Amino acid sequence: MVRVRKGHDAGLWCVVVGTDPESGRVLLVDGSLHPVDRPKRKNPKHLQVTRTVLEDVAARLASGKSLDNGWLARRIAALRDRGDAS
Repeated sequence: MVRVRKGHDAGLWCVVVGTDPESGRVLLVDGSLHPVDRPKRKNPKHLQVTRTVLEDVAARLASGKSLDNGWLARRIAALRDRGDAS
């Protein structure tokens, strides 16, 4: 998980789902503002990396399964509200 530090989405918690090799940007989703089918491209310099790794999300991505926006949004909100996303 990462936290956006700069730009329109500052303060937003997101999950990195990939990279854009041409531009060097990372692809972020949060399940609501930036759904899985339209990830946000963001400069990595504008992100705060956290120590939180969502193993279930990583496993789904590695196996080629799709992510559900509602499930992802609830997962991020639960971690953010508990304070585990640091």
